[in-house]
Amino acid sequence: MPNIDGGHYFLTALFPVRTDLQHLASGLKRSHVHGLREVLAKLPTAQQSPETEASGRISPFARSRRTHFARLFVIDDVAYNGRVGQDPIIASLENVVLTKAQPVDRLNCPYLVFVVDFDKDTTADPASYLKELWAVMGEELREIFRHCLGFEAHTADAFADYVQRGQIETTFPFNDYFIQPPALPTLSLTGAVLTGLAAMFVAVVLCQLVLHNWLVATVLGLILGGAFGAWNAIREIMVAGAKPFPIAPNSDLPSVLKALAVRQQFSAFVAKHQTDDPAALYQAFGTFLSESLPDVLDQETQSPGVVAYSGDRK
Repeated sequence: MPNIDGGHYFLTALFPVRTDLQHLASGLKRSHVHGLREVLAKLPTAQQSPETEASGRISPFARSRRTHFARLFVIDDVAYNGRVGQDPIIASLENVVLTKAQPVDRLNCPYLVFVVDFDKDTTADPASYLKELWAVMGEELREIFRHCLGFEAHTADAFADYVQRGQIETTFPFNDYFIQPPALPTLSLTGAVLTGLAAMFVAVVLCQLVLHNWLVATVLGLILGGAFGAWNAIREIMVAGAKPFPIAPNSDLPSVLKALAVRQQFSAFVAKHQTDDPAALYQAFGTFLSESLPDVLDQETQSPGVVAYSGDRK
């Protein structure tokens, strides 16, 4: 399930950080990785704590109406996970010297990693999202990516092209918007058995035509036909597994924000009216529906980038 899953696009991109020195207006020089870390450290995050709420500053990604999660960070080198595993018996027979170092992967420079989960449009191309992102936070993106090698983007199109050049496949996306497990295709056991039997019959006939020996042809045909049937079943499983999950119901960002707001409003409603008599509760619930507008996504909803519903009309 690479890149696209459950109606969302999971973008992962890596960009080499420049290794030359950055000349500051003060006349001093510093490394670009130091400047990049400073920019990222000053970048406002989502308001997910009382301290961040009190600051009044919010992540620029909250200006996007398609962004669910976004993260930017720097990696200086790859992690060393120890020696490559090997069967101890085979290693003993091959006289492997465990004290002899194996080749270790290293990065030739630091890398900026950009991962983002957003609502995909009707295409499978992330360019439209990247252009929209540049339109709402181009200044912040320019300050970040100017520390990366080869970045010369001054337009939305150039930024989208640059990010896509650094994109790698997302092989393990995380999607948690399914209320119930999605309906997934299953392998038909009857179809697999019939395909295997048909393959065996054809293999036996072909072997007989070549070998002119029914006993040998039957044994060889059963082996070849069975192998083909097993291969075909595995192929169907792999093809089905490579397909993305279906779109989760109401999993676009406006719907998720509205659901978060309604949940908080309803929790407050329950706490306030839990001792009401049935008639008063019925009337209060009607008022709640008319004020919370559960079916209207762009009113009485939660703002992006915050944890709590503020009560403001959006």
